[in-house]
Amino acid sequence: MVVWDGVSMEERIAQWKSRGKEAFAKEDYFNAMYYYNLVTEIDPYDATIFANHSLCWLRLKNGDKALEEARKCKMMRPRWSKAWYREGAALSFMKVHMLLLIRPLQSNSFALLVCASLSWY
Repeated sequence: MVVWDGVSMEERIAQWKSRGKEAFAKEDYFNAMYYYNLVTEIDPYDATIFANHSLCWLRLKNGDKALEEARKCKMMRPRWSKAWYREGAALSFMKVHMLLLIRPLQSNSFALLVCASLSWY
């Protein structure tokens, strides 16, 4: 276990995620992303951080960045519904209408989730 200033990396990551969540709750999206970025320096493959980044950018009305982060998240966890939802929300925000060419997985739930999110905003 790696320890930094008497705190394990796992504890440090949990603290940064918590601070990011607190900043997000206060609508302080830049500080939320700051704390989420600290996490990615230690764990660059945490898809939840990219989902959180996407939502921050969406709240800041930056659809391009929201979409970019959502797609990173989706690449890391392609079967995670939240990744697809974040992408759909970003596309909807950008008022981009596309044909969904989703390769059928085990069910059509992902396609339905993206369709639902396109009409959410």
